[in-house]
Amino acid sequence: MGSFLRDVGHWATEGFGVFSVIEKASGAYVGKIGYAAFERDLGQKVQTWIEMSWTLQSQFHGMRFAIEGARAAQQWFDREHRKRAACLVATANLSSIKLAARLGYMEVDRMSRGNGAVVVLVRDTHCLLLGGGLVWPGRRRFA
Repeated sequence: MGSFLRDVGHWATEGFGVFSVIEKASGAYVGKIGYAAFERDLGQKVQTWIEMSWTLQSQFHGMRFAIEGARAAQQWFDREHRKRAACLVATANLSSIKLAARLGYMEVDRMSRGNGAVVVLVRDTHCLLLGGGLVWPGRRRFA
């Protein structure tokens, strides 16, 4: 019940939050993807308090729910809020690090947390995704 209240509270107080992901074919709960203010230390290099988050049940990993859901959430967030966002990913979670990069997040730091080392990534809204590659104004294109 606590996480449900936190999720609803984000929408009520911040105007953003996480979306529930449901598999159409079965109606099964897949997980949640979206934005939150977890009120935790993100380090000095981040310069934001907003985090993008994706948490999916393991049986749905590798089925494109994460990338499709994250892109949809990101498009909504960019349209409605246009703010810098960060994400923390465990260094061992290579799939999520790759997903973050595909979404335009760039590594800015690494930290040690109570449950292990994490990569700290940031995405600014002034970057553009063009043809599957990331373009930062005044910089080269990354594939």
